[in-house]
Amino acid sequence: MSELRHDPLTDRWVIISVERGARPIDTQPSEKKKSEFCPFCPGNEDQTPIPEIYAVLKDGHTRHSVLDRHYIHPNWLVRVIPNKYPALQPEVFLSREGIGIYDKISGLGAHEILIESSEHSVEIPLLPLQQVVVIFNTIKLRMNDLEKNHYFRYLSLYKNKGESAGASLEHPHWQLNALPITPSEVARELHTSKVHYDKKERCLICDILSQEIKSGERMVEANEAFVVLAPFSSRFAGELLIAPSPHFHCHSFPGIDDKTIEMLAPVLQRTLARLMRKYNDPDYNITLHTAPFFQRQKNDHGKTIEEDYHWHLHIFPRIAKIAGFELGNDCYINTVLPEDVAKTLREAAV
Repeated sequence: MSELRHDPLTDRWVIISVERGARPIDTQPSEKKKSEFCPFCPGNEDQTPIPEIYAVLKDGHTRHSVLDRHYIHPNWLVRVIPNKYPALQPEVFLSREGIGIYDKISGLGAHEILIESSEHSVEIPLLPLQQVVVIFNTIKLRMNDLEKNHYFRYLSLYKNKGESAGASLEHPHWQLNALPITPSEVARELHTSKVHYDKKERCLICDILSQEIKSGERMVEANEAFVVLAPFSSRFAGELLIAPSPHFHCHSFPGIDDKTIEMLAPVLQRTLARLMRKYNDPDYNITLHTAPFFQRQKNDHGKTIEEDYHWHLHIFPRIAKIAGFELGNDCYINTVLPEDVAKTLREAAV
């Protein structure tokens, strides 16, 4: 029997309908297209935009804001570069305009690429653990730097793996956008979290995590620092959430310390390894939801944001497709029980 489940975090309904699935996970390994040329591989640094924003080198040193290509050598572990085709640009003057009932803001922002390894086809589960730590340390560094721009309101971090997930290049990389607005999905989470806190003086995500840990039905992994689970009202087959445990409550990813990064890295590695082994190495998206820069906004939310919000990662495997019902109603049909996803991934040997 199908059922409707409500997500208290996004105030969204999801239909769980196992009967619509031909089998628990109807997926085929994605075709791996071999590119003849990759601008992200070592030796091709002259094909990427300048300045090179940041690089961690193999000898432990770093490069910062390099404009002269003669100094950009292929001796790096991680590189951060401008996106060649940016969605937003830092040079734009911020302007806001009303057009009748509509509102328009100029395309001010930033769009950076973090190349996570010099290896063309090695994904996070197969990287050395220390490399994953370097990746997250670099992300944190870039977010802290972008936060200094008083025009930016939110930092959007995401990773697209595979063509069906929107990746235009094979070489593993993350993208970081600085935005002059707070995206609607995060705004919904902020609203529900604030309402919950105002009523109960507790963090909504902490309450969700505590209940899921107690139940265990949808748990994939839990340790002192992090929880991995298949959300109760998962929109997509195989959807996962990674969040700091209630004991490590934190509203902002850029504010985490080195110890937290060292604990996050192996959790993400194991989670992606489980997906790789149990679901035929699917394409996927990873997105980070973190607190906006509320200290710059003239509203009351900033007074409790540190207590009521809780940063987290969403992982969306591209196992099933969305269609007209989802697009037309902002309500999703998921053909796989989250409880089955969690059980399958718990059984994966990692």
